[in-house]
Amino acid sequence: MKKKNLWRMFWVCLFVASLIITATASYLKAPSTAAAAEEGLDYAVVKNIADFRKYIDNNYPASTQDIIESDWSGETPLYQFTLPSDGTLLVAVLSDQGYAKGMIYKDSAMTLPLPEAAGCDSSRDDIAAYELTAGTYYYKAVRWNGQNALNISTYLGFIPKTAEGVSYTEIQTQYDDSTDVIPEMCTGKEDFVASLKQQSAASEDSITTDWKGYSNVHSFSVKESGWLVVKPVCENDYINWELYSDRALMSCIFREKTVLSTGNEVYACYLNQGTYYYRGSRWNGTKTLSFQTYLGFVADAPRFSVVSNTLTADASAAQVTFQGEAGTIRVIAADYDPVIIDDRYWATQNRANVITGNTATIKKNGNYVARLETTDGLDIMIPFTVSGVVEKTILAPTASQFPQKTQAPLGAPSLQVTSAPPATTVTPGITTTSIRKKVYKIAVSKKKITLKVRRKKKIKYSVTKGYIGFVRMKTSNANVAVINNKAVVTARKQGKCKITFTLSNGKKAVVAVVVKKGK
Repeated sequence: MKKKNLWRMFWVCLFVASLIITATASYLKAPSTAAAAEEGLDYAVVKNIADFRKYIDNNYPASTQDIIESDWSGETPLYQFTLPSDGTLLVAVLSDQGYAKGMIYKDSAMTLPLPEAAGCDSSRDDIAAYELTAGTYYYKAVRWNGQNALNISTYLGFIPKTAEGVSYTEIQTQYDDSTDVIPEMCTGKEDFVASLKQQSAASEDSITTDWKGYSNVHSFSVKESGWLVVKPVCENDYINWELYSDRALMSCIFREKTVLSTGNEVYACYLNQGTYYYRGSRWNGTKTLSFQTYLGFVADAPRFSVVSNTLTADASAAQVTFQGEAGTIRVIAADYDPVIIDDRYWATQNRANVITGNTATIKKNGNYVARLETTDGLDIMIPFTVSGVVEKTILAPTASQFPQKTQAPLGAPSLQVTSAPPATTVTPGITTTSIRKKVYKIAVSKKKITLKVRRKKKIKYSVTKGYIGFVRMKTSNANVAVINNKAVVTARKQGKCKITFTLSNGKKAVVAVVVKKGK
C-alpha cells in the first residue's frame, strides 16, 4: 500500500514538473513575427484637399476612431491600408484634447517610418500629405501628452496621380434638420453691430462647474457660403466660444474668448454650406458663469459674382467680368479652397494679381479664383473655370539666338554682353532646360518671447521675396497661448509652448513662448 502511494506521488510530481518546464519554455520563447495589423482602413478618394476638408466637415465616417485610456502616452492598434496607384495620401489626425500624432509605415514591423503627421484641431489646419507609390502601408496614432481618455478620429484621403478610370468618393453637403439656432441675416459687419441692441441672443447658456466644463451644444445650418459674425458676451473672458464643423465635435474651426458686453468687438469666420455646432468651454474661475451668443450671417452671393465668361473673337483669351460691392479684385490660377483667405497666400503686399476695373483677361485654360477685398474685411472668393482658349505654343530659343560673349581687344572699352542661356540637352521630340529653383525661407525677428497671462504680442516675421504660398501658424499648446492669422499671440495660462510658422514647401521657423503669471 505504501509502495503504491509512493509511486502515485512520484508520477504526480513528475507531471507537475513537466508542466512547469513547458510553461517556462513557452514564456522564454521570443515571438517570431511582429504583431498582425488590423484589416484595411477605408479612405476617401478625392480630387484635391478642399474636397477632403468637405468630406471631414460633412460627417462622413473617419477611417478609424480610437480611444487611448492611458495618461501621458499610449498608442492605437496598427492598421493597414492599400493604395491601388501612385498618388498623394492625406492624413488628418483629429482629437478632442490635441496631444496626438499619426505614424505611417512602409512595413508592418514599423522599421520604415514616414515623417509623422502632426495632430490637428480641425479640418482647416495643416493636413499631412505624402507622395506615395502603389502598395500596402501601415498606420497608428500615438499619444504624447495629457491626462484622461483621449478620443482620436483619423481621416485618410487619397488623390490619385492620374484621374483616368478613377471612381471618386461622392461628397455632398449634409444638413441637420434638428438645428435649434437661426443666425440673423446681415448685409455686412457694420449692419450686424448696429442691430445688436435690437436683436435677442441666439442662445443663452450657463456653466456651473468650477475651473472647467462645457455648456450645451447648439447647431445651425447655412445654405450658402458666407461669413458668420458672432459676439459671445460674458461678464469676463473665462469661457472660450468654440465652433465645430462636425457633429462629433472633433473639428474645431474657430475658437475665441467671450467678450464684455460693452464695445463693438465681434468675430468673423468664413463658412461653406452645411451644418455647424457651437458651445462654450470654461477654462478658469469659480461659481456659475452665464453667457449669451449673438449670431449673424453675411452671404457671399449678393456681394460678388461672375456675370460673364466669354472667349474673344480669335479665342486667344477669355474675358471674365465680375459684379458686386466696391473693392479690390484679385485673380489667381488655383484650385478653389474656401479656407484660404490668408493675405500672404494672396500676396496682398503687392498688386501683381489685381485686375483693372471689373474684367479680367485670362489667356490660359484652367481653374481660377477671384477675391473681392471688401471695406468691412469680410473678403469674398469665387471659383471659375476658363476653357476653349487656343493657347499659343512658345518654342524655346536656341543658343544661336542669343548674343555670344567675345573677348574684347586690349585697351577697348568693356561691353555688357548677355550671357548664353542655360545648357540644354536635346533628344528627339524633347527639350529640357536646366533651371535653378528658388528656395523660399521664413525667419522670425525673435526666437523667444515672454508674456504675462491675458497679454498679447505680435510676432514679426519675413519670407523670401516672391513667395505667394501658405504661411501656417500653429501653437503646440493652446491652453498656454494661441496665435491668430495676423500673427498675434495671446497668453492664456502660465506655462511654455512653441509657435511654429510653416511655408507650403515645409520650411519652418519656431518661436518659444513663456507665459508668466500677471494681473
